[in-house]
Amino acid sequence: MQQFLASLEAIDGNDGDSAYDIWIAAGNTGTEQEFLNSLKGEKGDPGVDGFINTGSSMYFTEIEETQILLSKTSCETLDNDVDGMISPPGSGWTTNAALGFSSCWTTPNGSYRGGCESSQQWTAPLNCRIEPKTPLTSSVEHFYENINSSKIVITPPAGNQSFEISMKIEFMNANGDLISSFVEHSYVESYSVTKYFSSQASHEFLLNTINPRYSTSYPYYRPINELIFQLSENAVNLKITYEAIAPENPPSDFYVLVAPTYNSSGGSISYNWLQQEFDYKIFVWR
Repeated sequence: MQQFLASLEAIDGNDGDSAYDIWIAAGNTGTEQEFLNSLKGEKGDPGVDGFINTGSSMYFTEIEETQILLSKTSCETLDNDVDGMISPPGSGWTTNAALGFSSCWTTPNGSYRGGCESSQQWTAPLNCRIEPKTPLTSSVEHFYENINSSKIVITPPAGNQSFEISMKIEFMNANGDLISSFVEHSYVESYSVTKYFSSQASHEFLLNTINPRYSTSYPYYRPINELIFQLSENAVNLKITYEAIAPENPPSDFYVLVAPTYNSSGGSISYNWLQQEFDYKIFVWR
């Protein structure tokens, strides 16, 4: 055993050449200080800004809510036409049947409602909230610039009980090329649900599928509902396209016509075929 332990003892070897000696042996000349100075290279070009990447996710420091584009009533446009509202193809709103419609109405006591000047007035309004000057379209685009992020969260608007609406989401880089994105859809009904959509250049969702509107009890749509987009690179622009889809079996009367406003309540059965606004939110992760 003692012999074995003694065999483990190392024997001092000869000193090797220093780095300076090797440098001289390679054909260089100069002092040790000159050798040390030679180890420092010239200053390089500035590098590009980087990010901390840990697998499929990145670190973010803040979340910014984007100001969304809103539909406009006849009270809010210069030509007193509606803007940003859509209706399914073939409905009365998309034809000349919409021209001449007015959302103003007269109450039993003779006052006027639905006008732009006041919620209730005693003289006929000059303009009314919904007074189409041209037939409506069946689709509308919302375009957002300077997104500059690789993670965006969108809370989708609620669906329409009378017809389906598709929502197409596309992200673009500075060259206008589409950017692929992976989507996580998280929402709560009686329990939490998460669904995943594989990465592709554009994603299209049906609002009545991802956020159906309920009529029996409050809340009338899913209280927590998020589409979480993870992009392969920073998106510069975002385009959301809403398109109304014609129902398979529309009613034969007030689908192709536009019913006048009821004087008793200010409603119209034709409002069922009109999407007046899109209530959604966009959160950009910085």
